[in-house]
Order: sequence, then structure tokens, then C-alpha cells
Amino acid sequence: MRIYWHGRCFLCECPLDIEYDPDGDHEDRYMDQFEEFHPADIMRRDVDISGNLSVWKRFGHRTWEKVCHACFDLKLHHNPKILGQREIGARRMHRPRTVSMTMGELQQYVFMMQRFFRKRRIEEGV
Repeated sequence: MRIYWHGRCFLCECPLDIEYDPDGDHEDRYMDQFEEFHPADIMRRDVDISGNLSVWKRFGHRTWEKVCHACFDLKLHHNPKILGQREIGARRMHRPRTVSMTMGELQQYVFMMQRFFRKRRIEEGV
């Protein structure tokens, strides 16, 4: 099984356009079983890569950057008072929590998938 992505989000640095390529028919079948297993209880979050689809977003007048769908829907409000506090160092800019799958969550998901595949291979004797 190969998992790859095409770039990272400009705002939250999550992987974009996640795809997987199974090595054979048995891994494709295992993937269907794994999706039914749905490890959201273990990860404490829904496993959904639809938020990682790439979209072009305009920043300023001329700059276009690739962002995830979750960051594209995020609207940042510019408040002059908060901006002034940020400029003098009284307040810090924190990135909002994204609903996209981060690199750590993707690694944990792949690790669980590999364990699931290994157990299925042992059970079936492949």
C-alpha cells in the first residue's frame, strides 16, 4: 500500500489531495474492511480526508496559494484593535484548529491500517 499526497496547505501545512494505491486485490478488500472498522473511536476524531482536498485561495491582490478545503472555508476577521496588540507583542497569532487530517493523524491512521492488514494476512494465510 502506497499513500501519497500532492503538496501541503499554505495555512495549516496539512497534506493535500491524499491518495492511496493498493498493491493487490487483497489489499483493496482489506481497505474496504478497514473503512467498516472505522477507527474514529481510537483516534478520538472522525477519519475524513475530504477536508484535505486542495483549493486555490487568493491572498492580497495577486497571490494565489493552494490551501485545504477546511482552511478555504475559514474566514479570518481583521480587527484593528487585535492587529495593533499583535504588532506591539501584547497578543500572539494562533492558528485555528483545522478539521483537515494533519500529518500526525495521517501517520497514526496509516500505522493502524498496517496493523489491520497484517492481522488479516495472518488470518487468511496470504
